[in-house]
Amino acid sequence: MAPPPMNISDDSGFFWQIYNEAQDPILLIQDVSFIDCNRSALVQLGLRDKAEIRQLTLISISPPLQSDGRASAEKIAEVSELITQTGYHRFEWVCQRMDGSLFDVEVTSTIISVNGDPVIHAHWRDIGEQKRLAQK
Repeated sequence: MAPPPMNISDDSGFFWQIYNEAQDPILLIQDVSFIDCNRSALVQLGLRDKAEIRQLTLISISPPLQSDGRASAEKIAEVSELITQTGYHRFEWVCQRMDGSLFDVEVTSTIISVNGDPVIHAHWRDIGEQKRLAQK
């Protein structure tokens, strides 16, 4: 027997729990700085708490060059412009943990409004294993 339907229309606690407990990392970005993230993002980046992520920028979690040989800073500007123009963008990215190790992700980014300000809602999934298998 199916559980009774939930009334989630005004339950911000319900949505906060979904955000915070999601297995894929979720980050909120304003300009190029992080304003919040879920636990999975902290774990994958090797951070202890949200105060640490708020001190970082997109450049801080990116190696100097992306897998196509282009500068991360250049690609960040390009991707940010695409997201701003279209409201949405999906792309691959190489991230760098705090210990310096690299990992490949597929990022899905959407513009949302937080307190009337545009914020990028980004979630990613690790595609490193998928890429390794494809190379075989």
